[in-house]
Amino acid sequence: MPTIKKHLTQVLLLPLSIALLSQCAAPTTVTEQAASESPSLTSVITPEETIVYQENEVTLPLEARTGTVAYYAPTSSSPSAKKTPLILVPGLGLSSRMFTETPDGRKSWAAYFAEAGYPVYVYNDPAIMINPTLSYSGFNANQWKAKQAWETWGMGSVYPEPYTNTRYPTSAFDKLVESFPKYTNFNALASTTPQGKGSGVQERSDSLDTQVKVKNLNALLAEVGNAVLMVHSMSGVTGAEAVRQDKAQRVKGLILFEPVGAPADAEDITQHFVRVPLLGLYGDFIEQRRQGNRKAAVEELVRQVNAQQGQATMLDLPAEGILGNTHLMSQDDNNGDIARRIIDWLNTHV
Repeated sequence: MPTIKKHLTQVLLLPLSIALLSQCAAPTTVTEQAASESPSLTSVITPEETIVYQENEVTLPLEARTGTVAYYAPTSSSPSAKKTPLILVPGLGLSSRMFTETPDGRKSWAAYFAEAGYPVYVYNDPAIMINPTLSYSGFNANQWKAKQAWETWGMGSVYPEPYTNTRYPTSAFDKLVESFPKYTNFNALASTTPQGKGSGVQERSDSLDTQVKVKNLNALLAEVGNAVLMVHSMSGVTGAEAVRQDKAQRVKGLILFEPVGAPADAEDITQHFVRVPLLGLYGDFIEQRRQGNRKAAVEELVRQVNAQQGQATMLDLPAEGILGNTHLMSQDDNNGDIARRIIDWLNTHV
C-alpha cells in the first residue's frame, strides 16, 4: 500500500507545492489516517498568481492560492477495475475533518469510500485557515459557534436540547466544536477592506471568493485527473462553477450534499450538467432548518437532467423512511448506511 507521500509526490504535487510539503507533518498510510483525528495534509497550489475579475487583474497572495488535501488510498482487495477517484469538499467554515472523522470515534466516510475501492482526496479550499506554512496575516478570521451550528444543522431547535430523533451523536458535540477551523473570504482582494469581511453573505458563482476557490479546486482536478466531486453546503457553488469551467470534462460525477447553488437555468443545465451523472443528497429537519427552497432546487435540477436523458438521482432520506439525519450526515450515527447507498450509486453510475 503506498504512503500518501509516495502517492502525492508522483501524482498530486503542483510545481510550487513541493517546497511546502517538507514543512508539513509526516505523511501516514491510509490505515493510520482512518484512525487519526488530524490526517496529514499536503498543499495544493494554484499555479496562476493573478486572476482577472470584473476586467481587473487581481494579485493572489499565497494564502488565496493554497488549499490542502488528505489522500486515502483504496484498501479494497476485490479484483474490480480501477475506480474513479473521489474529491470531497466540505462546506463553508468546515474542514476535511467532517469527512475524515466522527466526534465519537466511528469510521469516517473517507474510510468507507476507500474500503470500497475508491481513491479519496479530502480537500480544504484556501479559505480554510489550517495550513501551518502560511501566516494568514491581514486576513480576518471567522469561525462557527456551537449554538449557531446546533440550531442551523439539525441537532436541535434550541441549543443545547437535541431533537428526540436526531442521528447526530450529540453527546460528543463538543468534539465537533473543537474541530471548527478559522476561515476567511477573498472577496476583499478586489478592494481595500480587510480580508474576510462579508464571509457570512450568500456566495455567488461569479464572486471573487468563488473564483479563487474554483481555481484551486481546478488545480487539484488537473493533477488527480478524472474524478467525482462531492460538494457539501456552500461548496455546492464552487463545485457547480468547477463543472462549468471543466473544458477537459474531468468531472465524471457530481454529488450534491445538501448544497447551495444548485443550477437552475435551463440553458446552463443543458450545456454543462446533463453530461455529468448527478446525485442529490438530503437529510431531515428541512423545515426546521429552512432548507425547503434549496432542496426544491436540487429536485428540479434532477428533474431537468433526467428530462434530457441525463443520469440524475435524488437520495431523499426521509422519503425513504430514514429520519433524523442532519446537515452533517457524514458524521451521523448511521453514516455507514448512507455511505453504502452512495457507494451503490457510484458503482452503478460512474
